[in-house]
Amino acid sequence: MQNNKSKQNQAKNEILTDWQRIEMVIQQSKLTVNAFARHIGLPRGENLYQIKKGNNGISLDVAKRIVSKFPQVDKLWLLTGDGQMLRDDAPAGPWSHTGTSNSEAFRAWAAVHLLPVFIEKGSPAPATAALDQVDELLEQLAKKGGRQ
Repeated sequence: MQNNKSKQNQAKNEILTDWQRIEMVIQQSKLTVNAFARHIGLPRGENLYQIKKGNNGISLDVAKRIVSKFPQVDKLWLLTGDGQMLRDDAPAGPWSHTGTSNSEAFRAWAAVHLLPVFIEKGSPAPATAALDQVDELLEQLAKKGGRQ
């Protein structure tokens, strides 16, 4: 019985927090928190800051607002952390209305998959560290592609 609880706790620790999931979408949108809040129809960023502080979770209303502006974001992932950030059936040209390219959408997807590593390491800014790591890997791939 103890082993099952340990495994459940480990699984819970690997799930991103509500704020980390929202932060990934905000970073991908290239908006400030306040601009993002206005973009999704919130009068100001206070609702999001309350989530960041851990005082509130992601409400269904906030999730609906985010997904209505960013339809490529999976609502289940946003609310629970289960699954992938981007929907498999996402429309072509994700983030196109914010000027973000497909490579930027891939960057966010890859960072989401690296994020648990940086959380486990206790990184003070795991989302930023994950994005930096993805940028470094993409740069290395670009260099290798240029030599072939």
